[in-house]
Amino acid sequence: MNMTLNRTKFQKVCTIISIGIAYYLFVTITGVGISCPVYAISRHRIKCPGCGVSRACISLARLDLRAAFYYHPVFVTLAPLWAVCIFFWIFDKAERFQFVVGVISIATLLVYCILRNIPSFPLN
Repeated sequence: MNMTLNRTKFQKVCTIISIGIAYYLFVTITGVGISCPVYAISRHRIKCPGCGVSRACISLARLDLRAAFYYHPVFVTLAPLWAVCIFFWIFDKAERFQFVVGVISIATLLVYCILRNIPSFPLN
């Protein structure tokens, strides 16, 4: 199997990782993070599919898997698959796998978004 690195895609991934590291440092130093506009507009009644991802990422960076799972269990569960997809994307491989993971991710996040907005849902 020929594994040729796509430099443009690799640079994009490095840029996004750099932005993530800068955000982590900013939040760690200042204690100020980005709040969810959907949650704010709905007066703290509706959580979007991404609510808690920033806190989960910060918890993962601190190697606190329990806190990360508490903040966003779907993100923590799907993140390893996304990492594999990014790896394949950089090397221009496994488009079908990437598509399937994308469809599964979107469906899972939509179901989780609906469930997490039900007050009796156990992960609220």
